[in-house]
Amino acid sequence: MHPDSHYVGYVKYYPDRKGDRRLFGQTYRQNSVVSKSFGILADRPECYVYSPVLGCVITGLPRQDIAAHYSCRQALTAIREDPGSVERAHAGGDLLAIIDHITRSGVANLFGVTGSFLVGSDFDNLIKQEQRKLQGLTTRADAHVNCEPIRSDDDRTFARIYAKEIGEMTLLATVTDHTQGLATPALYQIKVQNILSSTVDEPGIFTRRITHMRSYLGAYTGAFRAEDTVYITGKLVHVQDGDYGAFGVELTPWNVSTSYLASLAR
Repeated sequence: MHPDSHYVGYVKYYPDRKGDRRLFGQTYRQNSVVSKSFGILADRPECYVYSPVLGCVITGLPRQDIAAHYSCRQALTAIREDPGSVERAHAGGDLLAIIDHITRSGVANLFGVTGSFLVGSDFDNLIKQEQRKLQGLTTRADAHVNCEPIRSDDDRTFARIYAKEIGEMTLLATVTDHTQGLATPALYQIKVQNILSSTVDEPGIFTRRITHMRSYLGAYTGAFRAEDTVYITGKLVHVQDGDYGAFGVELTPWNVSTSYLASLAR
C-alpha cells in the first residue's frame, strides 16, 4: 500500500497554540478526520501523493523526511519492562493491566501499542492485535481501547492490485464471503441488490459487475458476515489484480466530498 516514495499516513496532531496536547515542549491540536490532512498540509504539497493501489490522491510522508520510526511491538515491550514510564498517565493503569493480561496469555509478540504512548506521551491509547477485533471503555479511566486486526507484513492479498476511481455510489448488497474481511484493509465479496444513487450515468450497468467491497476504514474490519445485507456508500473503482479485473466499492478515509460508510441494513 505504501508508495515507493512515501509512507501513507495522515496528520494526527499538528502544532497549534490553541491545542490542548503537549509533546516535545510544544503545544499540539488533535485531528481525527483523515481528509482534513489535505488542508493542514497545504504548505507541504510534497505530502500529497497519488496511490495506484487506492486509485486516488492521499496523504503521506516522503520517506527521506522520516526523523524516527517507532515500533509498536518494541513500545509494548519497553512499557512492560518499565511500567513507571506510563503508570501516572491518565490511562496508564488500564494500559498496564491490559499489557499484563497479554503477557500472561503468552501472546505478547502479536501485540503492540501505538498512538502517542509510542513517543512517551499519553495523548491517546490504542492497542493493536492480529486476531479479532475488540473495543470498549476501560474500567478505571474510561479510556477508549480499539483492538484492530491488521494484516501481517508478508500478506500479499493486495500486492498486485491497482485501482482506478470512476465515481461514487450508494447501494444495498449481500455479503457472500467475509473470509478476507477479518483484517485491515478488509475485503468482502458482495452481490449488489440495488443501486440507490450514483454519480455515474447508467449505474445499472454495474449492478452485476460489482463483486467486492474493500475498506481501509478500521471500523468495518470484522464487522460483517456472509449473508448480511449491507448499506454502502463508497467509491466505485475498477480494480486490476494481475490479469484479473473487476469492479468494486472502496471505502477510504481520504475522501473529501462525503463520508464513506457501511452498515447493516437488517
